[in-house]
Amino acid sequence: MRHTILEKKLMQVAALLLFAVFLPVSALALDFSAGGGLSLNTLFVFAEYSGMSENKSATGFGIHAFADATYAELSGGIVAYEDTTYMRASLLVKYPFEIAGTRVFPLAGAEYRWNLDYDDASTLVLKGGAGADVVLTDRLFLRPEVLLGYAFLTKLEEDRIDAWENFGGGSISKMTLDISASAGYRF
Repeated sequence: MRHTILEKKLMQVAALLLFAVFLPVSALALDFSAGGGLSLNTLFVFAEYSGMSENKSATGFGIHAFADATYAELSGGIVAYEDTTYMRASLLVKYPFEIAGTRVFPLAGAEYRWNLDYDDASTLVLKGGAGADVVLTDRLFLRPEVLLGYAFLTKLEEDRIDAWENFGGGSISKMTLDISASAGYRF
C-alpha cells in the first residue's frame, strides 16, 4: 500500500496532535509510575508481486523502560531481530478500570522504530491492545501487555514496490505483535 505525500503529512499531523492532546492529560494525572521489562516482538510481512505471494515473519527480543500516568504510557527501548536492530519510542493512550483488584486497560497509540542498521528502513507503527497492572505491594506491580500493530512502509519497501512495477506490480503489508512483561513502581 503506497502513501501519497499528503497522506504522510496527515500522519505526521495526527502524531503531533496525539502528543499535544494527551501529554497535558498525563501531566495532570495523579497516578504516576515507571518501570521496565522485556518483550517478544514479531513482525509479519505480506508481499505480492508478479502474481506470487510471499508471507514472512521475524521474531525479535527487546528491552524497554516506561513512564506512566493514569491515561498515558510513554516508553522507549531496543528490539533486536536476527538481521537488524530498532530503537523505538511509543506513546500509548489507555483507559484503566478495576477487575477483582487488578487494573486492566485497553491501549492505543503510535510507535516509531528507528532502524539502527539500514538507512531508510525506519517506520511508524499504529498499535492497539490491552494490558494489566497486577499489584504485588502498595507500590510494586507486574505489567503484561499484548499489542497488535500496523506498520507503515519504509522508504526501502516503497522503492522495492516501484521496482516491481516493471514486472507486473506488487504490494507489501506489515503487521506487528508485541508481547511484553514489565515490573513497575508506583510513586
